[in-house]
Amino acid sequence: MGVHIGRLHDSSLIARRLAVSRRVMCCSPAYAQNAGLPVSIDDLANHTCISYANVPSNEIWQFEPVEPTNTPRSLTVRSRIVTSNDETVRDTAIAGLGIAILPVFVAAQALSKGQLIDILPDEHPVADTIYAIYPQSRYIPIKVNAIINYLRTAFREDPAWNGLES
Repeated sequence: MGVHIGRLHDSSLIARRLAVSRRVMCCSPAYAQNAGLPVSIDDLANHTCISYANVPSNEIWQFEPVEPTNTPRSLTVRSRIVTSNDETVRDTAIAGLGIAILPVFVAAQALSKGQLIDILPDEHPVADTIYAIYPQSRYIPIKVNAIINYLRTAFREDPAWNGLES
């Protein structure tokens, strides 16, 4: 059994949804002071962004739909820094090197300490789904079901998954 965050590519695996990983767009107070804050997602084209490499199009940021179109919105950003580690994205943003989109669970502590600020809080980056994945089988071990149920409960009870509380 494994845990996977994001779009599933291997349909031969069984996937059970565990939780939704909300994401937040943020930067450091120093970056905001030096570069200013965007007033809309369209302004991101004029800012330095920090992107996560483990997605198909790391320079295309997607946001939740808004009325009346109800379709997700996409924007191509200028990424000076691209890395394959969320903690490195967070630390680079804390260092004042750009704007980042991070999972709430990665950014929560830095946000609560004031090291990062939530920018454009009415704009919501598209969330990721967290799955338990395992091979198809006639028999699913009791231990696999037990750990899946435990993880579902743990995600539901952890404030970092539900918001920005610490």
